Amino acid sequence: MLKRNIKIRADSPLLLKELLKVQEIEWIRILYGYPEEISDSLLGVMQEERICSYLDIPFQHSNSGIIKKMKRGMDGRRALKFIQKLREKLPDIALRTSLVVGFPGEGVKEFEDLEKFIQEARFDHLGVFTYSKEEGTDCFDLGDPVKESMKKKRRDKIMAIQSEISFENNKKYLNQSLDVLIEGIPKENPDILIGRGRFQAPEVDGMILIDAPRKWEKMVNTIQKVEITGGDVYDLYGKLAK
Repeated sequence: MLKRNIKIRADSPLLLKELLKVQEIEWIRILYGYPEEISDSLLGVMQEERICSYLDIPFQHSNSGIIKKMKRGMDGRRALKFIQKLREKLPDIALRTSLVVGFPGEGVKEFEDLEKFIQEARFDHLGVFTYSKEEGTDCFDLGDPVKESMKKKRRDKIMAIQSEISFENNKKYLNQSLDVLIEGIPKENPDILIGRGRFQAPEVDGMILIDAPRKWEKMVNTIQKVEITGGDVYDLYGKLAK
């Protein structure tokens, strides 16, 4: 099986159309793109079955003041409208984002804006980083006024909110039969096969853990039907469909 993960470029719709001509490629996943790179043309091509309905969009924050200091173009209000558009075009899309907490100027109100944004956006996957001042960056002169202990507290609070959302999102897969790309067996547990669905990117998202049959080697790098029997905050559990 051939699998391809690509980053968005101006000519991505044309590239995707060319890749779709290669029948050996069963899944194509776009991993990372800024909102301004995600065009209607791209969304139209992404409706093709072999292109995974998945996007990793780094919104970074939601508060308009913080977004302006970051020199980003989309605050939470606009981001929510954009997310709504994505879900209308691709109803089964899985969305991932990354956020920064503790950016200079982030006070109680700014952080509350971010909390509300996460609760409304309901991302499938989310990562949070604490701000650190780096020489040579545009925001270096803003300093680093937010205490490290507060940054970590805010990061943990966002992840707690997201954990509840992720757990609820995972419930929709229960008792479903999903296409799963089989990756292999972890060294620490030879009784479990590791796989990923269309909605899970490698290395950053959760996995699907499957009861391993005796002869599993030929299944690696193939897509198998898996019946989902359980799940937690990050991972799903299942068994190979008969």
